Amino acid sequence: MANSMNSNKKPLLSICIPTYNRAEQLEDSLESIVHQTDFDDRVEVVISDNCSSDNTETIGRAYSKKYSNIRYFRNDTNIFEINQQLVLNRADGYLRKLSNDTIVYKEDSIRYMLNAANECLKSEDVVFFYNFDGRSVDRAYDMNGFLDLVTYWITWIGSFTVWEDDLPELNKIYDVTIETKLPQVYYILELLKKRNVRVYEKNIMIGKQPKVKNIPYGMVKVFYYNFLSLLKKFVQEGFVTENVYNKVKDEILYEFFPTQLRIIKLKGNYDLNGENLESEVENLMIRDNRMDRLPRPRYNISEVGQLKGKRIIIYGAGNVGQSFVRINRDEKIFDLTGWVDKNSDVYEYLHENIRPVEWLSQMESDKYDYILISVLHENLADKIRDDLINEYGMINDKIMWIHPEKIERN
Repeated sequence: MANSMNSNKKPLLSICIPTYNRAEQLEDSLESIVHQTDFDDRVEVVISDNCSSDNTETIGRAYSKKYSNIRYFRNDTNIFEINQQLVLNRADGYLRKLSNDTIVYKEDSIRYMLNAANECLKSEDVVFFYNFDGRSVDRAYDMNGFLDLVTYWITWIGSFTVWEDDLPELNKIYDVTIETKLPQVYYILELLKKRNVRVYEKNIMIGKQPKVKNIPYGMVKVFYYNFLSLLKKFVQEGFVTENVYNKVKDEILYEFFPTQLRIIKLKGNYDLNGENLESEVENLMIRDNRMDRLPRPRYNISEVGQLKGKRIIIYGAGNVGQSFVRINRDEKIFDLTGWVDKNSDVYEYLHENIRPVEWLSQMESDKYDYILISVLHENLADKIRDDLINEYGMINDKIMWIHPEKIERN
């Protein structure tokens, strides 16, 4: 284990954590790493503290004292995004992975990342941990295929890695693109002009929401204007097609931003420093000649025949419910009689007619054919069914759940 680490052995993998005033989340992240079987001398954790004013230093020094392959550094001042570059340069591993201080690593995730590093060590293909929520197929892509798959997720630092030999090039790019807030994106795309990227899709990380998420840079400016401007350069150079560019733009506008707005309303923990995100996104949609706040479907409706021509009330406004409503709007499968969710106030920006679950108590049974429970897992659907019957007086025979079919991203 880590305490018996050979100090002369070079780590294969460095987990590099830039952090600022998130002591509680940092400790959770470290705990999720150190208790894994594969946390040994092949792995190091490097913490770069951006001059925190909470007890981040206490936690960092405690873990670095206990584990010989955890190293803690504290900056004299807050250097903002440059801390990401600094922590990568402070590491010693062959493959260096950026890690948000809010990430909790799942069991066996260290083994999975070590295997990825070993697989790509000779080729030095770009390694990207997609952390997708379904399949675990790992394969190589060129730039256009990669962007077609991951779209805006290329911006997430938790997926980003760099090989030790590529650090000089990364440092040059950071120096000239830091103002975009997306230097890691520019670096990946520049590297993909001459290499492939190997995408590791297994879900190995969970993001834990901080008590307050401070966003001083303007989400629309960075994730819409800066990102798309950067991407346009590679379209003009012939590496990215217009179709893929438009797909990325659509997913930012109609998936990424609506998701962020939902989280903001649900959690209430974002400090946007004066940015009116909802208004700015609405203006972008108007300029795009669309006001569609339902994101691209993630799930298909299986067994469509049961629903054809029926009067359906959708229960659930999460990813499955949104997918079902979007598909039905496009394909006219059933008559959408109502849409309910226990957090209707959070989802009201999606659709003006989303109602609280209590609304069902007012519905007469002859006004609808079925309540379609739109959630991913059957055990949760069974619990919702019981609640609908016992708390709201719904009829069991008029409640249904259809297993959602995951839409694979090509």
